[in-house]
Amino acid sequence: MKPLIPQELCDQFRDVNLEVEHCKDMLLWCKLFDPSSSWTWYVADYDPDTKVAFGYVEWLEKERGDFYLPELEEYKGKMGISIERDIFYQPQTYTALFPNPSADVEQNLSPRRSSWSPQR
Repeated sequence: MKPLIPQELCDQFRDVNLEVEHCKDMLLWCKLFDPSSSWTWYVADYDPDTKVAFGYVEWLEKERGDFYLPELEEYKGKMGISIERDIFYQPQTYTALFPNPSADVEQNLSPRRSSWSPQR
């Protein structure tokens, strides 16, 4: 199975968001999506050792948090279609993608420094 986030992409954006003061200024450098639904994941950070990504998920609502990449890689949607990476996506900040975030998302955009533990 081909990984959703290839190693060269991880290497290119490693530690890109370490100095960011506010999550709304984080660079979302990878976009994953389910072609058979409206689910979209934007990756701001990823630890290849634990395979845990941090970013924003968009479906009925937008929310930030962690997601486990092997779960997405194993998922098969309608007609057996897998999650895909948008190869044409250009990295953007959160505010460039979502210029008018809802109030509940805006309240939750404080900086997050992780230890990359899935139990966070």
